[in-house]
This record gives sequence, C-alpha cells and structure tokens, in this order.
Amino acid sequence: NNIYAGTENGVYWAPLNSPNLANFSSWSVYTGAPAGVYNHLAIFKNKLFANRFDISNGLNDQLYVMNLTSLAWTPFPVITNYEVKDLTINDNGNYLYMAEKYGLFLFDSTLLNPQIGYTYFPPSGPGPNPNDIFFDLTNYAIWVADENYGLVKVPYLNIGTPYSPDGPRTASVFDMSMNNGHLVVAPGGKNDAWGNIYNIDGVFSFKEGDWKTYNYSVNPGFDTLWDILSCAQVPGADDHIFLGSWGRGVIEIANGNIANVFNSTNSTLRVNPASNHTDCAGIAFDEDKNLWITNSFVTTCLNVRKPDNTWQAYDFTGTISSGTT
Repeated sequence: NNIYAGTENGVYWAPLNSPNLANFSSWSVYTGAPAGVYNHLAIFKNKLFANRFDISNGLNDQLYVMNLTSLAWTPFPVITNYEVKDLTINDNGNYLYMAEKYGLFLFDSTLLNPQIGYTYFPPSGPGPNPNDIFFDLTNYAIWVADENYGLVKVPYLNIGTPYSPDGPRTASVFDMSMNNGHLVVAPGGKNDAWGNIYNIDGVFSFKEGDWKTYNYSVNPGFDTLWDILSCAQVPGADDHIFLGSWGRGVIEIANGNIANVFNSTNSTLRVNPASNHTDCAGIAFDEDKNLWITNSFVTTCLNVRKPDNTWQAYDFTGTISSGTT
C-alpha cells in the first residue's frame, strides 16, 4: 500500500493513495536506514531491498533489507563490495535479480547461495558490464542492457546472444579522416581548459559497410592511449593510420594493430614540461606523404615525419608562444 523512493538523502515512503505525491510533505524518511545515497530499490518476499551507493568510487555499494512487517533494517550480507547497477524481480515474483558491474546474481526465496552469471559473454571477448536487466517469462530468458555487448538475450545465465546495431562503440567524435572510402573517427577529447579527460574509447573505422572499434578490448595497448584528438591516413594506404593524442604523442596503426607510439624518446616530439605529456592535437599528410604534427606547449610546435621515418622539428621561438597549437 506504499510507494518507496531512493534519494540522495535516504529512503522515503508515502501512502500509495496519497492525493498529492508531488508534494514533499506527503513523504516520510525511514530513520532506521543508514544515511546515504540510495539508487536502486526492489520489493521481494515482503522485504524492501535498498542499495546504498558508494559515493567515493561506486565500487563498494552496500545492500540493505527492510522487513515490511517489522520495519527493521539489516545489511544484506550476501552482497558486499559491488557496484550495483540494477535490482529487479521476475514476472512471477520468484526470483530477485541483481546486475553489478561485472555480472548478474539470481536469488530465490531463500536469499542464499545465489546463482552467479558471469558467463553470458563469449570466452574470447571482454567481460560483461550490465546496466539493466529484464526477465522475459514467456521465453524464460533474461534481457541485459550491457555496456560492452549492447542488448543481450541470456537463456537462464548461459552464454547470451548480443543484439546491437552496427556502429561505432560510442557517440564521441572529435576528428574524422576519409581515404579511398574508408572513414576513420577519433573520439577525443579534452575539457574546455585543454585538460585531459582520459578517454580510452580508441578509434572507430567504417569501411565497406562495416564498423570496427579498435580499443583496449581488442588490443590491450589502447588502455593507456587516451584522448585521441586527430586522425590521418597515409595517402593511398587507407588502413595505415596515424593518431594524434593529447598526452601520449602520435600513434601509428597498421591493419588495426598498434605499430608505433611516437614521443620524445623516438622522435622530435617533446613533452609539455608542466604535465610531462606529449600533446599532439593536429596531424595531416601532404601529397608527398609527409606527416605534419603540432606539438603543444613547446617551442618546436611543428614537426614532420617523412616517409622514411626520419623526423624534423621547426622551432618557432620568438614567433609563436609555447601554448596550445
């Protein structure tokens, strides 16, 4: 007969037949619940499950349970130190499902010994990262909204079938390059003060009607190559790609694999003395296949990599300040 709400200031309740639920005074807070931010609620077997979000890093949530008869609150000991993404009940009310950052938990009415579903993803791919779940009683399957696989149909915690539209992994776009019908997308990015946001989306490719994403899930080397601001393809060799990173220098990609990462140790590029980053926002090829590169916060702010992999830096001391180029 009540409606419940998880808020930044605890768990609230109000009579379901309240004439004005939009009025804050219609609601009361449960003083027995530990103080904190509550982001997921579910009612299962005459118990209210409430997840207290770990505001420090989100990785140590605590699930609490309130008995709807006695109104007593207790920690749920089976689930600790997880990032809870969703709580839901199946259609007939026999199971409680919890999605956490790396998998699924299924509880029956005993609330003991949950079945753990970490295996709905292909063994060779990245791990699961579910955000939301829905139980399909008709087909006896779980539908999972997964950050790595899109929409996944999971038949009773077995390996699932992903359904995702063809496209880049994310909607982030900072720069694009087109060569011989092959589109390459650099996702960025930076903040308004030209500071890092440490985006590791990788790089997106669209060729012959097919999208591919090259990132840390297919090539572990991408996990430290952040904030890719620019991209350019070698003229006449569209699968030979160079990327400008705001912090990691210039990355060379050949047939989807990292071939080189150019920085102050193997090129004329120099580091920003304030951050110790190699900031390269702009790159472009000329008709002779020379790759021109901007290098910010240093006096040699223009560099060129020649086809024979020799480098030359141009010093603009007294002409251009060593700021963002």
